[in-house]
Amino acid sequence: MQRLLPVLCQDHGLTPDQVVAIASHDGGKQALETVQRLLPVLCQDHGLTPAQAVAIASNGGGKQALETVQRLLPVLCQDHGLTPDQVVAIASNGGKQALETVQRLLPVLCQDHGLTPDQVVAIASNGGKQALETVQRLLPVLCQDHGLTLAQVVAIASNIGGKQALETVQRLLPVLCQDHGLTPDQVVAIASNIGGKQALETVQRLLPVLCQDHGLTPDQVVAIASNNGGKQALETVQRLLPVLCQDHGLTPDQVVAIASHDGGKQALETVQRLLPVLCQDHGLTPAQVVAIASHIGGKQALETVQRLLPVLCQDHGLTLDQVVAIASNDGSKQALETVQRLLPVLCQDHGLTPDQVVAIASHDGGKQALETVQRLLPVLCQDHGLTPNQVVAIASNIGGKQALETVQRLLPVLCQAHGLTPDQVVAIASHDGGKQALETVQRLLPVLCQNHGLTPDQVVAIASNGGGKQALETVQRLLPVLCQDHGLTPDQVVAIASNGGGKQALESIVAQLSRPDPALAALTNDHLVALACLGGRPALDAVKKGLPHAPELIRRINRRIPERTSHRVADYAQVVRVLEFFQCHSHPAYAFDEAMTQFGMSRNGLVQLFRRVGVTELEARCGTLPPASQRWDRILQASGMKRAKPSPTSAQTPDQASLHAFADSLERDLDAPSPMHEGDQTRASSRKRSRSDRAVTGPSAQQSFEVRVPEQRDALHLPLSWRVKRPRTRIGGGLPDPGTPIAADLAASSTVMWEQDAAPFAGAADDFPAFNEEELAWLMELLPQSGSVGGTI
Repeated sequence: MQRLLPVLCQDHGLTPDQVVAIASHDGGKQALETVQRLLPVLCQDHGLTPAQAVAIASNGGGKQALETVQRLLPVLCQDHGLTPDQVVAIASNGGKQALETVQRLLPVLCQDHGLTPDQVVAIASNGGKQALETVQRLLPVLCQDHGLTLAQVVAIASNIGGKQALETVQRLLPVLCQDHGLTPDQVVAIASNIGGKQALETVQRLLPVLCQDHGLTPDQVVAIASNNGGKQALETVQRLLPVLCQDHGLTPDQVVAIASHDGGKQALETVQRLLPVLCQDHGLTPAQVVAIASHIGGKQALETVQRLLPVLCQDHGLTLDQVVAIASNDGSKQALETVQRLLPVLCQDHGLTPDQVVAIASHDGGKQALETVQRLLPVLCQDHGLTPNQVVAIASNIGGKQALETVQRLLPVLCQAHGLTPDQVVAIASHDGGKQALETVQRLLPVLCQNHGLTPDQVVAIASNGGGKQALETVQRLLPVLCQDHGLTPDQVVAIASNGGGKQALESIVAQLSRPDPALAALTNDHLVALACLGGRPALDAVKKGLPHAPELIRRINRRIPERTSHRVADYAQVVRVLEFFQCHSHPAYAFDEAMTQFGMSRNGLVQLFRRVGVTELEARCGTLPPASQRWDRILQASGMKRAKPSPTSAQTPDQASLHAFADSLERDLDAPSPMHEGDQTRASSRKRSRSDRAVTGPSAQQSFEVRVPEQRDALHLPLSWRVKRPRTRIGGGLPDPGTPIAADLAASSTVMWEQDAAPFAGAADDFPAFNEEELAWLMELLPQSGSVGGTI
């Protein structure tokens, strides 16, 4: 290294860190010499970047991997249709053997077994040569004999140790299902992680013990096991659950919440060690300690809070709650350290407030978002005319770094070529997955407008939510079906899609109209659309399952208002039109006054309409409608079908949330297998690369993590709030920066956990008044009659 470091840095433009990364593996000397020899060829002749060459070389066997890339990249791209990025991804994880196996098996797996090239790449980039060969051998058996889907087999194989996991699923799936009561989906979820083999064997061994001796449910055992390191987490729960509950006052639900992440073992041990210190010496509550620990990297987060909390509070003026908010995310160790380093710079040099810095940092990937704000804020403000508040709004989401970079790149294009305003671009970007939403708007806006008759404002309304990319693609796919086959109007489709979870709501409507569920069969199209606009897929599912107290309420309303008037159906259609008008309005602050004119309604009449759909007068008059899940939650609360939740605080804990099982049903898995594809998808795994600690990452260095995709208000029109923990969901795959969903992963994602983003409306839900009898009657008209509504959730 001493000999080649100057040459590689001066002649080839590498950094010392990159040279060290290459040298820090078995065969490092040969890898460095090969980089010196092949880097010009790979970059000039094959179009790779120096960073990609470094990523390939920074592994054991780097020399052979580089030489194989030089030899096979043209073949894999020209003959097999892969991209250079995919070749780099395979080489950076599976090396020479994986590349050669892809060349040999890709045609077989695609033609004979029905895999796509992307699926082959995913397997090769994680499970390598052995996983590909095992898929070829076991896929028919697992699908035909055990009932798994092709996608489930791919999910299991696409991890380090995928070969062993597949073999263990073949062996243990019957035992776990028949003897232990698990479902095939749960077995797949456990197996679809690094160490899946060991996790399955440990579930077989410990599930009876954890359930009978410790009072856990099988679902909780599965949740703990369904992460990288699930075996160790289960064993640690068995050992520490009594100690943490009896000596430290935690609940079993809190212990499960801590354990149900990658690194759960270490997080539990750190809670046992640091909980007394953090509570007694630093003033945290046990609930706050649990909130910090219940994430990937919980151990490091707790240790960093212990170290930096005094500094951040005394030297930088943050509050304890703000430090906890930053720490309660994946990768929060780095976020806390970056806040310590950049807060003075961002405040003094860039004019941000400490609250804004905290808002940016309080998400997965907070470190990268802060660094990108420091770098791009001057450019976005001076060159693109954004305000600092708009930059902060974009950055204050999961994937904030990528969203900011995409705004810098696409804002001129979207404004000049597609006629959007900067405010509309900011509105689209100011959500989790903003990068993907912007790119999808650029691609689909012409199609949706020219081929489907939507307006640019409608496209923006659909895109301006968490999951905007998926919602736009689903509108493109399902709008013709819903309009031509089922008689909906384009405006109704837009109204359904213009909420977080729009994709799932649209798919649920199509599924209901194509194959009616008996619980909803009595509802007209207008009823279904109104219900979907009020609460999305969770509302539809909740009605199917039976709303608590609904039969009693319906009987009471029937007794007191026996004559159900026909004009109410028109009211529901009017509600949908009003909601769509507000969602698509380019200037929400003016929407209320214009709606009175547009719909011929009085101020009081419009306020009453919004009350029925869970919107306060202040929110309606400001044009800041809460997310659909928040509105539905309020409706249930105001109608007496759900008890009030405690006010959200920075210390809200998993066990508090678990007290509200019904609320969970409204906020769960909106990107879970849809009603249209129920057996074809499985929960994406949270994969970690085997070399996740190396200093250099290339495009292939994809690290998985749990990410949050909340329903979110238009960030332009509501104050930011650092107090809220954003809801999280798992998306398989990832980007080099923690907490960043990429387009391919979002498209392939099969589970997204939605929870309500209550911060902007904190207090409003608790104060939302109960419905009167007329409002209850209006709501009950949306629900099936007492004969078909029953049961509990």
